[in-house]
Amino acid sequence: MVGKRRRQRTVPVSAATVRALRAHWADRGENFDAACDDAPLIAPLVIPATLTARAKHGNEDGDRGEHPTDVQSDGGNRARAKKAYAPDALARLVRQGMKQLAGELLRAGVLSHDAHAQLLETSAHAFRHTFGTRAVARDMPIDVVQRVLGHASLQTTSIYVRAERQRMLDAAAQYYSEDGS
Repeated sequence: MVGKRRRQRTVPVSAATVRALRAHWADRGENFDAACDDAPLIAPLVIPATLTARAKHGNEDGDRGEHPTDVQSDGGNRARAKKAYAPDALARLVRQGMKQLAGELLRAGVLSHDAHAQLLETSAHAFRHTFGTRAVARDMPIDVVQRVLGHASLQTTSIYVRAERQRMLDAAAQYYSEDGS
C-alpha cells in the first residue's frame, strides 16, 4: 500500500478482506490471484460518462496523457477504470455508505436517532482508530500496531494504548457500581 507522503508499506489483512478483494476483482473482470504488481488493489467499477469523470480517470475524451485503454467500455455510456481510487474518493465512498446504512437502519427501526447521528459521523479514519484500539486490546505488540498503521512515531500509536486503558477503567467502574462495592 502507498500511504502518506507516498511511503510504501505492507498492510496485513484478514481472510475475509482477501475474499472481498477477490470478489471485487472478479466484478472488474480481473483475476486477483494472477495480478501484476502495478494493478490497483481497489478501483472504481464504473466511471460516469461525463467529461470530468473521464478526464479524472484518463481516456480519449478526457486526456490526462495516459493511454486510452486505461478506461474500458462496458457496452453502455459508462466505462470501467483500470486506475485506483484516489484516497479522498475512498473517504467519500465510506461517508456515502455510512449515510445509506444509517438511513436504512433508522427506517427499519434498528437505530435510535442518537445512534443514527453517531453513525453519520463515522469516517474512514474511524475504522483505523477501531483497528488500532482492537489490536491493542487483543495484545498485538505495540510496535506491530505501529508498523501496520504506518506511524512514524511510537508515541502516535500509544494513543490506542491509552484508549484501551480508559476502556478497561470504564468497564471496571461499571462492574463495581453494579456490585455495590
